[in-house]
Amino acid sequence: MAETLSKQFAKYSIKISLINVSSYKHFICYLMGAYALKKHICIKIAKFKKTDVLKKYTITIGLEHVNKKHRLFFVRPNFQHDDTFLVIDEKMKKNKYSLNELLYHYGIDDALSQSFLCVFLSNEAKIEDTKLVIDYFVNSFEKNKITHFITGAGVSFQYGGKSWKELIKSCGNSIHNLQPNMSIKKVKHSLFNTTYAIPQVLKDLDKSTFYSTVLSSLGKWIGPVDGSSLEAITDYFKRRKSTNNSILTFNYDELHEKSLQNKGLQINVCYMGKSDSKLKNGIQSIIQVIHPHGIFDKKKGYLVLTNDEYSTAYHNCNKNKAPGYLFKQLENPNIIIGNSISDYEEQKVISDSFCNRCPSFHLICIIEPKHLSDSTKLYENIFFLKMGIIPFWTKSKTEIVKFLNSF
Repeated sequence: MAETLSKQFAKYSIKISLINVSSYKHFICYLMGAYALKKHICIKIAKFKKTDVLKKYTITIGLEHVNKKHRLFFVRPNFQHDDTFLVIDEKMKKNKYSLNELLYHYGIDDALSQSFLCVFLSNEAKIEDTKLVIDYFVNSFEKNKITHFITGAGVSFQYGGKSWKELIKSCGNSIHNLQPNMSIKKVKHSLFNTTYAIPQVLKDLDKSTFYSTVLSSLGKWIGPVDGSSLEAITDYFKRRKSTNNSILTFNYDELHEKSLQNKGLQINVCYMGKSDSKLKNGIQSIIQVIHPHGIFDKKKGYLVLTNDEYSTAYHNCNKNKAPGYLFKQLENPNIIIGNSISDYEEQKVISDSFCNRCPSFHLICIIEPKHLSDSTKLYENIFFLKMGIIPFWTKSKTEIVKFLNSF
């Protein structure tokens, strides 16, 4: 079997020399992630070290088995087509493997490995390659108990909530009503160059108008809406009855809280360094609802929305600020719904988490736009995969709900 794999990987092994250090590390991370999902264990990348003189690339991987911690050390002696890996297992036994031997030893099938290589050699990538990677992880997610979610504006649409673009547009209209002659585009590009500029200008002009504009853009609780992704997430928690549950939402409303409480689930709300502890006794475990960007009604004076607020919130990784909350959430596998991960600050935190720690892989549910070209879809697949996010393409919100209900 190993000899057959060797032949199959001959051309791919040579191409590894085209991968830079960062992409190479991602490639190994994905292979180990596939191994972790297949074996139903938790793998954490503890360290990735580069030594220029020795041309040695080291990945330290921590394996967690119940309460016992083991470490697996990978040393990459060279950067040639005949790469070898020195593997020191949990018993401190040293073994040398070629690439194909390493993959075979850890049970990573050849087709999946080839797809990973194609993903990181983007000029070689094809739609069918990324599809194989995605299908593999989706199947693995279905077999594992995932009780962590990251949500965005999309989950509030059926409750009257606006998207980020619509919120920005509303802020722009409010500015125009206050200052008809002000050029929003000029201010945005010359001073801020971010989408947070328009809320910043509005707040500077008139705080009262700013808050009323934000409030009018939030979703309103009108009772459970059948077929909504919000209710599907609540029902998911109701079925799972796990001891470790959380929702990190970038929304300013309290729709998740209302929905969960409506189904009799207990919650603990965390926002801007504060925590609202609810009842601690009951049949089901408490669900953490985390608002890294604040809650409008409870912390109206400090939302993360304007340019100044983003700068303050993402200045460091304080555990009680936005990046700290997000880093903590990313330690577990998440299903991402209603959030396109288009926010640059979010991207930086997610990428940093995956590149430096690789604690978990995540699944994002995306509604495929009409007339999406293969090349665009391929680019988006690679964009997400390099952040440790597996895109799951759907045709509609209904498919997302069906997907959640299938667990």
